[in-house]
Amino acid sequence: MTIFKTLIIHRHQALRQSKLVFNSLRLQSVSSIAIESNDPIQTDEKKQEKIKKEPLHQMFAEAVGVRSKLGMSDSESEDERNMIKNLKKLEKEISRLKEVKADERVDHSEESVSDEKAVSSRSLSGLFSGKRDQRQDRAKEAVVKPRSLSGLFCDENVKRGRSLKRDAELEAAAAPVMLKKLSTEMLMFVEELYKGGYFYDANFLPGNVFDASYFEDSYSRDYIKFASDRFAKDHQEIAKWLSGSQVKTLALYGCPNLIKNSIFPAKRLRSFFRIQEDTVCSRCVLRDSCKFVNQSVWNGDNKNLKLDDTLRLLIFYALEEVHPKLTLPDQFKTTLNLILRDVINLSKTTS
Repeated sequence: MTIFKTLIIHRHQALRQSKLVFNSLRLQSVSSIAIESNDPIQTDEKKQEKIKKEPLHQMFAEAVGVRSKLGMSDSESEDERNMIKNLKKLEKEISRLKEVKADERVDHSEESVSDEKAVSSRSLSGLFSGKRDQRQDRAKEAVVKPRSLSGLFCDENVKRGRSLKRDAELEAAAAPVMLKKLSTEMLMFVEELYKGGYFYDANFLPGNVFDASYFEDSYSRDYIKFASDRFAKDHQEIAKWLSGSQVKTLALYGCPNLIKNSIFPAKRLRSFFRIQEDTVCSRCVLRDSCKFVNQSVWNGDNKNLKLDDTLRLLIFYALEEVHPKLTLPDQFKTTLNLILRDVINLSKTTS
């Protein structure tokens, strides 16, 4: 135990001696620094004043490490000097931008003050007069010139007449077509189509036997048009042997109804015979209801007469599926029958 105590005592003594030596060395270093600089030790307040007085570029240079805190020596490199110049320029630019921004704020404040003065200078009477003017303008816009009683009734009658006319046209267009009895020539042509196999797929003929009594409804009449189109495509050579004057008469008569399938073939026939549209449309009774008045249909080949256009127009007239306003004269019906006979006879010779 005595040995342990003696060791502890010696250790405490050694620590005390080391502390004394350290304090003496620190005092010597401080005194030596004060003697070498020949300046008194600056207080914290003076250091802060010095920092505040230093410009921005010097502070930045010190922070970066380009410039020492004790001052710049004469042996600075050229790069350091250039950097200092750039920092000075940057400082000037920042100060200039601050001044410009301050001027803009002053101008904006002056404009707002002038606007407030202009608003405040407006008198109470001026405000009320402005509202009165707005009410007068609205009243002028709302005023409608008085109309006479006869004028009102005339307009109503005109509108009513137009609506009645339009309704009558729509009813006429939507009204079911009254099927007429097939002529002798038309029955002959239908029978020729049957023999040619153009009714092979028809499901309305019982036992696939030709019977004229089964062509008295709209479905069978539409099937006749379909079979006629197929026949025309298979016998185009018949068109060049037909009578030109008879087909031209068919073209000059106009369109049988307002259906496109009849209007376009009629216009193509007129184009083939060089017939002006106005020549036919000007005297047509369907002029007011037609959407294609005086309009020609472009056709890439109008040098040759097409049998499908001729038969489409011919079948509409032969079945008498025409507009209720149209009436077919007997002379025109005779022309239709002659064309049908020629088609039947020519189909036998060319097949």
